[in-house]
Amino acid sequence: MTRQVLLGIALVVAVGAAALLTGGGADSGDTPAAPTAPAGDGDVSTGRPAMLDTTFEHFDGSVVRLADWAGTPMVVNFWASWCPPCVAEMSAAFEPVHADVGDQVAFIGLNLEDDPDAAAEIVERTGVTYDLGRDPVGELFTAFGGIGMPTTVFIDGSGQIVDTHTGALSRAQLERAIEQAFGVAA
Repeated sequence: MTRQVLLGIALVVAVGAAALLTGGGADSGDTPAAPTAPAGDGDVSTGRPAMLDTTFEHFDGSVVRLADWAGTPMVVNFWASWCPPCVAEMSAAFEPVHADVGDQVAFIGLNLEDDPDAAAEIVERTGVTYDLGRDPVGELFTAFGGIGMPTTVFIDGSGQIVDTHTGALSRAQLERAIEQAFGVAA
């Protein structure tokens, strides 16, 4: 079986299990479970770990910390060249919304378990201008609670995950999610 087929099967199983366990769907509006790592001291009041200590390799090779965006809400989108819905939402949703609200919300695209050349080709083809990094073995994807592709994580300025969405987002859905999570309208 191909990787895409296996990921599709895994997504269906995971979403079904989540629906059974929570009584809702993958996008039921409930606060997601806290990631297991990497975390700072976290927020004792919510039990969710702060993600600001998270580091990743930027596409230019430098090491970046989410703390570089401390005080700014963040939209972290996990994508891959082998994920057609990921690629589609990059130029159809994320880039235009980034152009509209990028001065108020940081956008970070994390490439998951991908060939660097294939990822670079997708970046060139889509023309995205927001910050891009690599998650070569899926460590960050797992830590952020990812269960399927694409996954988008909404993190407030203090580093707390406030929402997670699994599946492709349209421009309107992304705008609505940002307004709900951060009070920022496009």
